[in-house]
Amino acid sequence: MNENQVLEILRNWGNEKKYVRAMILTSSRVDTIGKVDIFSDYDVEIFTNDISTFLNDDWLSFFGEVMVFWPLKPSSTFDERYITRLVLFKNKIRIDFQITDKKNTKPLTYDNGYKILVDKDNIEKLIKRPTYKEFVIKKPSEDEYLALVNDFWWDVTYVAKKSLEG
Repeated sequence: MNENQVLEILRNWGNEKKYVRAMILTSSRVDTIGKVDIFSDYDVEIFTNDISTFLNDDWLSFFGEVMVFWPLKPSSTFDERYITRLVLFKNKIRIDFQITDKKNTKPLTYDNGYKILVDKDNIEKLIKRPTYKEFVIKKPSEDEYLALVNDFWWDVTYVAKKSLEG
């Protein structure tokens, strides 16, 4: 399945469900600098007026048979206003869903870009224009690099020590 087909499935599902008010594609698939490869996932934010719909995993079957997901049960992982469902489907498609109640929507920043898949309530007006600068990887200075290497070698001994404790 190619990217256009996956996005079409997402759009169709979002447009069909009354409780899905907006859906935004973010991250590497919209970043003008990043590279997409066969391992690149789809990062999708869903804005809903019924968060309870996402407290079980029945809705995931629309996208295919689930191989594995994380976390084990729908829950917040980075922001209490969001439910996280990172899903790898048996068709090898990985979709990382972040779901939030639409009433929690505040001005949004997608500095590395975004693509609106569904927008039933004109949520795009809340999104700041991306600068594509926030997530640019910068080469560390020599001192920063040497400090990281030193920290690694210092801490790696604890891995061996802990494995001996069994």
